Amino acid sequence: MAERIRLQAVGWAPADEVQALEVGDWIMWNFGSTSEVTKIETVSPMFLLISLQSTKTGERERPRKLKRTSLVARVPRKGGE
Repeated sequence: MAERIRLQAVGWAPADEVQALEVGDWIMWNFGSTSEVTKIETVSPMFLLISLQSTKTGERERPRKLKRTSLVARVPRKGGE
């Protein structure tokens, strides 16, 4: 995770490309809200459809269509990743 992205009200956070995400990863958004990746589907050669669940409320969120090379702030897992 050499990349970093700046989030509003959070500052700089470690980031990865969308194509590097796996089910179970946590993503941080602006203002510190976090979501867990529950499903990843290929929409086209350049885009993925990411299904998410709020880590705070447990509610499912609307799936997001993201470009494979877009950067997202990934919450580091315990254990060193």
